[in-house]
Amino acid sequence: MSMTITIPAKLERKIAGRAAAQGKDFEQFTLETLEKTFDHLEAIEGIREGLESMQRGDGTPARAFFAELRKEFNIPERES
Repeated sequence: MSMTITIPAKLERKIAGRAAAQGKDFEQFTLETLEKTFDHLEAIEGIREGLESMQRGDGTPARAFFAELRKEFNIPERES
């Protein structure tokens, strides 16, 4: 699928400047930036879901999880 969009002149100048500073052409820079933006949005959503899960009391608290790992792999607790 391909799409054509209209980018306001001010934003176009910003994108072109950033692309040039990185030695990339306009399209390459724009596509990479869109991809990174969506990756960040997905990461934020994952974090949000994790926080909501924690607030509901789902899952295992980190302290208990790490205690279980130490026991399973015979790792002594660190001394403070």
